[in-house]
Amino acid sequence: MQVNYFRFRYLALLVGVVYLFSFGYFQRWDTSIRYGGDSWGYYGYLPATFIYGDLHDISDSYLKRFPYTNLGPHFPSPGGELPIAENGHRVIKYTCGVAILQLPFFAIGHVWAGLDGDYPQDGFSFPYVFCVLLGNLFYLLLGGYLLYLLLAGHFNPKIAFWTLLVLALGTNLFNFAVYRGGMSHAYLFSLYAGLMYATWRFYTQPQQRWIILAAICAGLITLIRPVEILCLAIPLAYGLTDRAKLQERLKFWGEHWRWLFLAAGIFILCGIPQLLYWKYASGHWLFDSYPNEAFDFARAKIFSGLFSTQNGWLVYSPIMVLSLAGIVALLRKRDWLWPVLLILPLHVYIAYSWWCWYYINGFGSRPIVELYALLAIPLAYSFAFLDRRKWTSFLLVLLTIGAISLQLFQNWQHSKGILWSEMANGAYYRSVFGKTEMSYDALVAFDSDEMQPDSTGLMRQKELVKLDFEQQDSTLDMVSSPVYRGQQALKITPEQKYASIYEGLLGVDGISSGNWLQVSAYCYKEKKEYPWYTAPSIVVEFSDDKGMKKYRQVRIDSKLGNPGFSLWGGEPATWGYVRLWVEAPRDVTPETVLKVYFMVEQQVVYADEVSVVLWK
Repeated sequence: MQVNYFRFRYLALLVGVVYLFSFGYFQRWDTSIRYGGDSWGYYGYLPATFIYGDLHDISDSYLKRFPYTNLGPHFPSPGGELPIAENGHRVIKYTCGVAILQLPFFAIGHVWAGLDGDYPQDGFSFPYVFCVLLGNLFYLLLGGYLLYLLLAGHFNPKIAFWTLLVLALGTNLFNFAVYRGGMSHAYLFSLYAGLMYATWRFYTQPQQRWIILAAICAGLITLIRPVEILCLAIPLAYGLTDRAKLQERLKFWGEHWRWLFLAAGIFILCGIPQLLYWKYASGHWLFDSYPNEAFDFARAKIFSGLFSTQNGWLVYSPIMVLSLAGIVALLRKRDWLWPVLLILPLHVYIAYSWWCWYYINGFGSRPIVELYALLAIPLAYSFAFLDRRKWTSFLLVLLTIGAISLQLFQNWQHSKGILWSEMANGAYYRSVFGKTEMSYDALVAFDSDEMQPDSTGLMRQKELVKLDFEQQDSTLDMVSSPVYRGQQALKITPEQKYASIYEGLLGVDGISSGNWLQVSAYCYKEKKEYPWYTAPSIVVEFSDDKGMKKYRQVRIDSKLGNPGFSLWGGEPATWGYVRLWVEAPRDVTPETVLKVYFMVEQQVVYADEVSVVLWK
């Protein structure tokens, strides 16, 4: 097999430099693993086994991470990283496959911490997390190398170069390489690449070493994420281009059945450590570590998973549309057709049937990342098609530059708290697209999913309501302190929950479709509220006897003492201006009811200078 190693060295140097620079720039070793979640869950086996000896009932090995955080030590709530077994033991929620791959780098970190007196050998000091996260890059580059060899065996070196370059820097694989290196997805990508490479080499040059490598990769893939057992379609369906090939394949396995049993044995052996752990910790060979989480196969969110601004796959890795288009080429060059057709639709359906279809702690849809090795084949076919003519080749260069620029910039936005993909909506995404800083309008769009207008193009019509709370009203709880202006302000308690600002028929106040309402108030809170999604809000809703026509809300906490407009910002004990623009929906009638009100669930809110103004 002839491979252009010069071109690969150039590719490896380019990707490696960008990865290492980004790895150092983001410095995620301060937060990844130490702050819990998936990253700790995959890694937690190692300190529990080799340092604390509490693998049977996780305790010290979980709590020892907290001195490196700004959180007080505590065990997770139900549904967290440590579900409780029937025997009362805390069991790690995640499987041990990633920990097996992390073990060599954990060992390096352990030796480093032992030799350097500045770092304790506690499993969470800098040498451990740095080495483990760097190990993620090692596996990713190794997988990239194997994928390059595979691509170079099917396409010219130029296409192999561009395909791998785009996958590495132009998709959300980049995020799981340098920003979320403690997650499983970059490991899975590399294992898929190894499985594909070993499968291809085995069927072109049958040797025992290739089937062993394929079985190890498939076993680890399935161990890390059991639903990835679909990966078996790669060695089983590769090269089945017609009925004659199927008959030839059956004959081959009939003659080499020992290899088939060897592969099956290795595959099963990869799952033994997890079964042993579950038996050791929970008392049962099988343990449901996701007791209150489930798939809903009747209501799969496939469209949202692919196209939603809330972590939708193709929104945050749009260049991968070309990988889907390239599947057409597989109808003619069919070696990889059946692996793609068997795995991709089922994988998408299963992934987006999960209750949390948008998969938090990610950038873009993270369960698709592991399939990028497989999708590299149709992506390369699309690139090969574009490379046929001079002008389309130039287009390919522009698409590559655009994809990489977008990915790098949006990951930078993500690191700065400008773009939070897992909770994004369309208005917020458009408000921050291409921006280097947050704005008040973007912050409001994040809350409301309503693009805030340029008011210079609107004309103020009338004030529907103005409340300064200076007149006594027995129906309202008014206080003399704190106040923003004047002598009194409104107090809203969780016991009240709702406090009306305005209610009326659109026809009475002359409000019609396309008109804008500006709702504003000055608000005050004594304490910041967690979690952010239960924070108090000002709500605007349009409804009629058929139901809700439009519902918008703006959160109060993040508008108080937050000059940088951080999504998580806001300081208590200060008055802040809260404002929301809402456009009347198209299907309103004169009988449509408009309601504007405060909604408070946990902590007292004070309000002053409240108004609702009509603009056209």
